[in-house]
Amino acid sequence: MKKTDKTLLSGITTVSILVLLSLIIYALVAFKNGQTTIPMVAIIIGIFTVVIGFKYLKNRYSEAEKGMPLVDERINKVFLVAAAKAFVISIWYLLILAWASDEYIQFRDPSQALEQV
Repeated sequence: MKKTDKTLLSGITTVSILVLLSLIIYALVAFKNGQTTIPMVAIIIGIFTVVIGFKYLKNRYSEAEKGMPLVDERINKVFLVAAAKAFVISIWYLLILAWASDEYIQFRDPSQALEQV
């Protein structure tokens, strides 16, 4: 396994742990405030993330141990196509949202976001 592969896998692991810890902290704070539904959803999402992340990292680590590259030309092409499609979809989403905001969707005044509650 290359040093860059180890660095990539350790980076993915670190980010996954930080996301999980932030969900746990959010759930604890929400439980203290008396909420019950939202923290349970956060805990379920956290468990789901841990299971999927563990399976993904286990597969990637075993592939790296076998000598397979983590990033190759095919993966780069897939990421490039996915990024391009996501960009085009987000542009169309913003255009449709702007068009719908004139007649169909009534948005609040943007200055209300600056007011303190």
